[in-house]
Amino acid sequence: MFSTAPLTLLSALIVLLCAPASASLHDDLFNQYLPGELTEIMVGENTVPVYESPAATPLTRGVAIILADVSPLGLTFGQGKQLSDALSEKGWHVVLSLVPVLGYDAATASENIDAEAGNTDTQPHPRQDYRTPSLDYTAYRQQLTLLLGAIEQHTQSHQGFRMVIAQGLSAAAYLDSASAGTTATPNTFVAITPFWPQSDINDRIAGQVANAAFPILDISFSEFNKWEQATAADRKMRAETSLKLHYRQVNISSNIFNFSLENYNNSSFIQSVTGSVVGWTRYLGW
Repeated sequence: MFSTAPLTLLSALIVLLCAPASASLHDDLFNQYLPGELTEIMVGENTVPVYESPAATPLTRGVAIILADVSPLGLTFGQGKQLSDALSEKGWHVVLSLVPVLGYDAATASENIDAEAGNTDTQPHPRQDYRTPSLDYTAYRQQLTLLLGAIEQHTQSHQGFRMVIAQGLSAAAYLDSASAGTTATPNTFVAITPFWPQSDINDRIAGQVANAAFPILDISFSEFNKWEQATAADRKMRAETSLKLHYRQVNISSNIFNFSLENYNNSSFIQSVTGSVVGWTRYLGW
């Protein structure tokens, strides 16, 4: 069990931002898996590795796209691979990918923030945060949109439902992108601990959940981090008061985050997520 999840997560993000993330994370995946274990797809001008797990039943349900998170807890690429194999046994053709975290160009971001503060006619509020954000949200969302477009093209021959599963940063960015219509509308979205470590962006998540034109399974882990917990109750309340059809929030204890050397067994985390997803799709009549 990990009792320092927020600190561990933020520490990992800081480490990842100190390197050229887009190249290093994808290179790590190519080095970790043997040739043939991963599929290469073109995303713009870049070659991106994805893990595919074909449906293991004669009658397929459709395509499930899993966006792994850079967090060391939860839906990592390794855990996503376990989830992919579990869902393929239920009749889904699964594509697993990773969206790299992109950091701001410090000099440019500082100039933009200084200019914004200098153009303000009134005295800034003492609680106003003018610090440079650690993550470039716009660039990250654009990267996610390009990746999803490439995966949609790669899987266009597969019929059936379209389900997207994402955790953390990817879940928040996907909600925004889908709400803006810049990505294809899924038949359902599974949001696992959606958050973005920037208050103005994080505060929009609850409204995006409530206004989404597609069914949402909202999985929240207790004490995952303060950003996700800050919107968990609001996400549920906004969805219920707006009479959103087909919304469910599942609260799971973070005690299931554990370490095991038995890689051939699905972790407690994957068992919980798989059970929630399968139950949700059965509720939808799939």
